[in-house]
Amino acid sequence: RDISSSHSLNGKNDFVASLYASPQRPPLQDLLGHVRRLSRDQVGCRLLQQSLDEEEGTNAATLILTEGLSFWGEAMVDPFGNYLFQKILEKITAEERIILVKSVSARLVNASLNLHGTRSVQKVVELCAVDEANAIAEQSGGKNAPAETAAEILSRALAPAAARLCIDSHGNHVIQRILLKLPYRYS
Repeated sequence: RDISSSHSLNGKNDFVASLYASPQRPPLQDLLGHVRRLSRDQVGCRLLQQSLDEEEGTNAATLILTEGLSFWGEAMVDPFGNYLFQKILEKITAEERIILVKSVSARLVNASLNLHGTRSVQKVVELCAVDEANAIAEQSGGKNAPAETAAEILSRALAPAAARLCIDSHGNHVIQRILLKLPYRYS
């Protein structure tokens, strides 16, 4: 039975139930169109993460990223979705990371204050640090820097709430990660 063709009144539950019952992982094409729903479900989230690990190249990451641009801010703080958010961050290109960080920038402070979101934002910080290091290396090799980096977007989004983040039990981990990982100009 094709799991992507459940269109009954109970289609959402039928689709998710079919994932639990399936003896093998469905192909990514069957999961696309359902990323939001799957990112909030333990099994669905794992299936999407496995697709990211098993599919060749960044094609799977780009497809999942694009479908999720409208709800990655929600996924960051979701008990299951935050894992997919972090995996997407790892698998996409530096240019795509800029797009993703820009799309969630308005929610970065609240995510930093959240049990699940703080992990997502810390992962953003870590990968911004990698992108910054790579950009410096590329600039010395003659390549032009992007107009705006993910670290700049992150820093600008969090700066107004820095004091609040410092005293929050979750937010302080984000601030510590920024101080440890990012160049001084971002702290």
